[in-house]
Amino acid sequence: MTTTAAPPGVQAQVVVPVRHPGRWVGGVVVLLLVALLLVKLGTIDKIHYPSITKYLFQRSIVQGVVTTVELAVVSQLIGVVLGTLLATIRLLHKPVLSAVSWAYIFFFRGTPLIVQILFWYNGLLELLPRARRLDRRLTTWRRVGCVAGG
Repeated sequence: MTTTAAPPGVQAQVVVPVRHPGRWVGGVVVLLLVALLLVKLGTIDKIHYPSITKYLFQRSIVQGVVTTVELAVVSQLIGVVLGTLLATIRLLHKPVLSAVSWAYIFFFRGTPLIVQILFWYNGLLELLPRARRLDRRLTTWRRVGCVAGG
């Protein structure tokens, strides 16, 4: 960084950075609250910590976490690839492909996620006979109580 001398007759000003004491005070308050929370969690007698580790690392829980992460990564990859492909198609000078791409993007960007989940769940069950049979079987198992939460 280069500095230039002030013109003759003009006094050079010293630039002082602005102090933000509120940020420091806020940071200290947040750290104190986190420390208080940790101390409180460590001293509660009603929490049986060995039970937490026992159930938290059960095979079914770990398998569920792994499945969730796998689904998230695959969904992100599909979204990036499909989004790039559709954006590229929209840039083409082909009216039919561009219109189909625009309609797809318009529908899925304008529809709330919960509506899409219900749409795909119910739509796939209607389109796929095997899935419909599986859904009936799961409903029956839930009534009998064979499935967790039933």
